[in-house]
Amino acid sequence: MGMAMGQDCDVLGEVCGWINAKATVPVWGKMTPNITDITQPALVAVQQGCEGIAAINTIRSVMGINLDTLRPEPCVEGYSTPGGYSYRAVKPIALEKVMSISRLLQQRGFREQGTSLSGIGGVETGGDAAEFI
Repeated sequence: MGMAMGQDCDVLGEVCGWINAKATVPVWGKMTPNITDITQPALVAVQQGCEGIAAINTIRSVMGINLDTLRPEPCVEGYSTPGGYSYRAVKPIALEKVMSISRLLQQRGFREQGTSLSGIGGVETGGDAAEFI
């Protein structure tokens, strides 16, 4: 549900509004990279009161095709569905998405208001984490 909601800014705005109307702790929106322009849902989330943005979530993918059965993998009891790809290979994508969101937050004045941004894609080492700062 999270990826689908993150791709529909109207639904995302409605849900973020509901949550922030009742929340007594800071709320952050976790962004899906499975969208053409990640800045649009990030903007909606902060406009609806989210104190921060975390980017990115996993990338929708098919891990492989079993050449004997011609079914996507992983396959459990004959059923398969795309999953979420993460780990080191997503870091370049995550860095670009975080950069785009950071620029948006700066341009719209949200950084001065204290809105936080956390880069969380493909981080394996301290050096990886430092690249997101």
